[in-house]
Amino acid sequence: MASTSPVLIPADPADAARWEHTRVRRRMLDGHWEQDISQRLNERLTPGRSYNLGRPVQSLNLFASTVRQLAVQYDAAPTVHHPDLDEAQQDRWKHLMAEAHLWSIMQRASESVIGLRECFMQVEWVAIPYHPEGGEVVVSPLTPDTVVTVTRPGDPDDVLVLKAARCYTVDGDSIPAWAVWDISNPDQPHFRVEDASGRDITVRVVRDPQPWPYLKEGGQPYLPFVKYRAQDTADPWDAYALSELVHAALDTAILWTAWGKCVLDASWSQRWVIDLMLQGMSISGSGAAVTGSVETDPTSILAFTSRGDKPGSVGQYNTPVDPAAMALSIVTFQASVLSNIGIHPADLEAGHTAQSGVAIQLKRSAQRRLALRMLPQFRQGDVELLGLMASISNTFGETSYPTEGWELTYHLPEASVDEFIAELDRDERMVRLGFISKVDLMQKYRPELSREQAREALLEVAQDNASFPLDGPAVVATDALADPATPTPTVQPTE
Repeated sequence: MASTSPVLIPADPADAARWEHTRVRRRMLDGHWEQDISQRLNERLTPGRSYNLGRPVQSLNLFASTVRQLAVQYDAAPTVHHPDLDEAQQDRWKHLMAEAHLWSIMQRASESVIGLRECFMQVEWVAIPYHPEGGEVVVSPLTPDTVVTVTRPGDPDDVLVLKAARCYTVDGDSIPAWAVWDISNPDQPHFRVEDASGRDITVRVVRDPQPWPYLKEGGQPYLPFVKYRAQDTADPWDAYALSELVHAALDTAILWTAWGKCVLDASWSQRWVIDLMLQGMSISGSGAAVTGSVETDPTSILAFTSRGDKPGSVGQYNTPVDPAAMALSIVTFQASVLSNIGIHPADLEAGHTAQSGVAIQLKRSAQRRLALRMLPQFRQGDVELLGLMASISNTFGETSYPTEGWELTYHLPEASVDEFIAELDRDERMVRLGFISKVDLMQKYRPELSREQAREALLEVAQDNASFPLDGPAVVATDALADPATPTPTVQPTE
């Protein structure tokens, strides 16, 4: 039995550095980033000052908050369709996806894709006695800080060898090892397990080795993984994109830690007394070593002793820190960071600007716009993933699903009423001015359609609207509908 575990270090220094940086990001997404803040504090401040600031503030995570607001592709489950499946087969396929918890897993995986820049989805078959199909398909994410790959020269996304860091039980002991899927030689695809030194220990952990089961119809081997990427690049990995947001999140955590310390300890006037005893004050020591404190008062009382016989006196220091001005400076810095990564101040909800509060909240229209920009990448991965799930089910179960031709319709966050009306008004003006066509608008709101499909959809909409008009029955001139070049069908109201 193997379990994912970050226990090995890649031999390539570039991979090792990539893992280290990616793990900082993953800890930030998982909420285990206190030690990363403390490390950054120790780099910026002396040990004494770091200690006096107290425990780092983790209540505002700029990196995780921004990533989660961008990872909205699966907030509502996409609609999956295949033209070759009848209704019964479609229902059977929906059950397969439900058993795999596909879209729930993809909700979290989308955060990994955006925040970590890559994520692998592994598809496996788990045999289950008395299951109608003999078992079920299981989908598991692999974060890039546990994976090393070898790709085909010239194609960074064509993975030939995938090595995943795992822990295996060998002779009763749990040891770190590499699980390796290798199709670099198409005639001899195989799975093996290597220990940290690279020795093959497959026979010690795999009791019943099987022939390579992952073969296409023509006999060509494939890996049971799908690689999702936030952005296509010329390199196998894009681990350092948006690093400025990662560093800014750590920096702002330090700033909010300092802000909390100042609010608690230095946001009011501090009183002092010399040669006086206050009610509730405790005195310890003698002579020059005498000290005093007021346990019942939350404000700071500084007690001093004078040299010689002098009358006692009392006074106060002015307020050392203005919490409101300090908070405004921090939030302005946060907004500047977001602008630097392409999130314009106009994308923020009213009331959440740098001048008005701490929380950063994107407008739904901005979430939709930014999600649409990344949707082609997710669509490419999803289509491949559905095909892989079908192939695994066909290989191990009693199914015959198609492995290509899957179609998805995504349901991204809708804009608010005000945003939607403003966008529609803008679209109408653009059409009237001749800058765009209705076909362009159809593709804007239904990006999965090709241009020809968008034309057909417009004609279908026009026919439906003519048959069911808002103001009463109507008929449509068929000659207008027959000519795709006609922008708007002629509608003739009936008597």
